[in-house]
Amino acid sequence: MVSPRLLDSFGRLDLMLRKLNEFDLELANDLDLRTSTVEHDKRLFKEKTHHDNLIESIQELSNSLENYHSNLTELKDYIQKRLRHNEVKLIQEDYKNYESFSATIEERIALRKSFSEKLNAYIFGLKNSTSNWQYAGVDLYPTDPKFTREIVSSDPTYVIADHQLQDIVSKEFNDFFASRRLRKYEAIQDLPDASIGVAYCFGKYECMPIDPIKDEASILFDKMLPGGVFYFTYNNCEYRPSLEFCNGFRAYQTESIITGMMYGIGFDKIDNKAFDDGVWNVMIVKKPGELKSQKQATPRIEIVPLGLTSEQETFINQYRVEDPVLWYKKVHNEKNAYPGVYVHNKIMTHIQGELGLLNIDSESK
Repeated sequence: MVSPRLLDSFGRLDLMLRKLNEFDLELANDLDLRTSTVEHDKRLFKEKTHHDNLIESIQELSNSLENYHSNLTELKDYIQKRLRHNEVKLIQEDYKNYESFSATIEERIALRKSFSEKLNAYIFGLKNSTSNWQYAGVDLYPTDPKFTREIVSSDPTYVIADHQLQDIVSKEFNDFFASRRLRKYEAIQDLPDASIGVAYCFGKYECMPIDPIKDEASILFDKMLPGGVFYFTYNNCEYRPSLEFCNGFRAYQTESIITGMMYGIGFDKIDNKAFDDGVWNVMIVKKPGELKSQKQATPRIEIVPLGLTSEQETFINQYRVEDPVLWYKKVHNEKNAYPGVYVHNKIMTHIQGELGLLNIDSESK
């Protein structure tokens, strides 16, 4: 857990900076307009002292405004530096906590169940845009088996989980799907290279420091097809509610930090979506390129008739003798001249039929 004192200090500084960002006084244009108006009217008067006094006062206000903004900028810069100093400490504490953190299966599933209604509506709504049998899909953190079953209908569907979580996920699939399309691995490294069209990771990265996320996303990048899309949740502390969650199980992250990290790996950022005033955030990134299925179109299959054509029967019959083996040998010797596909079984069946050897009422020889 992050030091409460450190988090409190960071939170106070962050709130101060947010308030100071609203302190700008947009008066410069108004003061310039007023000066111009008074200067214009002054020409109509012989006695100009009063106008000059007012212009002088406006100039004093303009100078004070400039001084005000200069001091405001200095204060904001100072607070920003203190925030960055504390930000480094927060990230360092995240690493210490992560090394000693071990969540049970129940705790991981409970975190997923805490997703808000709006977030779940978005996640399950991805079905219409990302579910495609043509592309392999992977759920990197299958803590909601219903999501894995209903959304990840790709063929094949991969899940990355330990044996206990794999068993929980498998129960949501019927035996046929589980045995034919559901592929289970314990490590992302085991996925085939350049094979994934869409990837999901919900409820995991919120609790991780930056480097472990980067390590996993880097491996995933190599596993994805060009044009493949990756959806994941994270803790965007640019929103106050997410920042306040750092006092528990969540790590300190921001949209700018995660975006820079993903760009460094090679992903392009598509979008970032915030839910419930920033309590939950989903980032969508894409591997550059055009997504194309590696599955080939169904090959054209030539349908071969079960029987022989009249031309083939005529060809066979011209070599007829009463011995079926000898008859077949004579036909076989001329196979290069045979019209159509030479199929041994069909030819032999025809010969036996012509000699009456297939009739159940034929006499035994």
